[in-house]
Amino acid sequence: MKNLDWFKIGMVAILFIGLGGIAYGVYECINYEPNPTEVEEGYQKTLEYIGFDGKKHQAIVVNTGQHNWVLVEKR
Repeated sequence: MKNLDWFKIGMVAILFIGLGGIAYGVYECINYEPNPTEVEEGYQKTLEYIGFDGKKHQAIVVNTGQHNWVLVEKR
């Protein structure tokens, strides 16, 4: 059985991981959205709730980012 050159195997593995990281970075740059906080139509919800006065109320909220909701209108 031949002796393996672990240094060359390690260098090939590091090169493979590095090129994969560069390819992933290029992919992310190409698919980057310039304004992720822009409100889209699908991120709007109408919430119905019962207020302290015992009556039903409605509130329209929009999603401005990850876990961020902003009240737009309250009825």
